[in-house]
Amino acid sequence: MGTVLSHDLGHRYAAVGLTAFEVYLNWPGIFCGGPLPLDDDAVDTTLHGLGQGDLLIDLNFRGNPAHPPLFTPGTYYTLQNGAHVVPGRTFDLLVYLERSPAMTPLRFAVCQ
Repeated sequence: MGTVLSHDLGHRYAAVGLTAFEVYLNWPGIFCGGPLPLDDDAVDTTLHGLGQGDLLIDLNFRGNPAHPPLFTPGTYYTLQNGAHVVPGRTFDLLVYLERSPAMTPLRFAVCQ
């Protein structure tokens, strides 16, 4: 969908990703509890290592040598959900949360 929107809307479209270091789920049959495990090369692990808390990351690196990018251009990294992405190619912005608590479901009971 993002590719279609980017093609149709051009610079008026921005792909925004959402990820977190500690993710808790309340999804019976999928996963209950947390935090979910992370890979060592995960985007979330890198952002947590900055020690800055919740962040909004601009992934459109413009080549300022005084401020190298957090993520090497063209390199694949893992996201919390296990997806392998090139951050600056997949997203324009990334919303990073230190902790994403489990939802309180309305349609089903809280899983244990």
